[in-house]
Amino acid sequence: LSLHDALPIYHARPRRRWPDDDRHAPEEHAQPRAPRAGPPAPPAPPAHEDPSRREGEGTALANLGNANDHLGHYAKAVEHYTAGLAISREVGDRRCEGNALGNLGIAYKNLGQYDKAVEHYTQALAISREIGDRQGEGNRLGNLGNAYYSLGQFDKAIEHYDQALVIFREIGDRQKGGNSLANLGNTYSSLGQFDKAIDRKSTRLN
Repeated sequence: LSLHDALPIYHARPRRRWPDDDRHAPEEHAQPRAPRAGPPAPPAPPAHEDPSRREGEGTALANLGNANDHLGHYAKAVEHYTAGLAISREVGDRRCEGNALGNLGIAYKNLGQYDKAVEHYTQALAISREIGDRQGEGNRLGNLGNAYYSLGQFDKAIEHYDQALVIFREIGDRQKGGNSLANLGNTYSSLGQFDKAIDRKSTRLN
């Protein structure tokens, strides 16, 4: 499905928000999948069109990025998300900008480019805090924890998982709170702090 094929579908429907970057449950330190070759990304649309059409193009690009990410075509996902990010900035939609940055972080993590993942998650986190999106803030803190874990920076991973856990408890998201506890347990195990690991994992079961 090309961008030009997708656009008439989105223009015929009411305006929709971009898919959020928590479409994947926070991983418990899953290994990145090997990238596979994908179809070429469509060219970025011209910038002279009206705002509603540009927002529709941004939505289409985000969905194409998600589809490529699910297929393991991570480099193509990055191209689509990057084009969508440019549109969100052009139209001044901070929430969509944060979602695009978060999605880029996921794609870069899947490519094993953890420093770039941290860079994009950090920018997305700043936007979540700016607009008061507590769910997004928790998601991005958890994703930062995953990226730092992959970099072997376990103390930073724990710091971010702890902050995510506080938010998920505050907003009543038990599933993601449980994921944060499990990730904390795994990280303490990696540090050889098995008493703390058992405590976190036992808390998750209660």
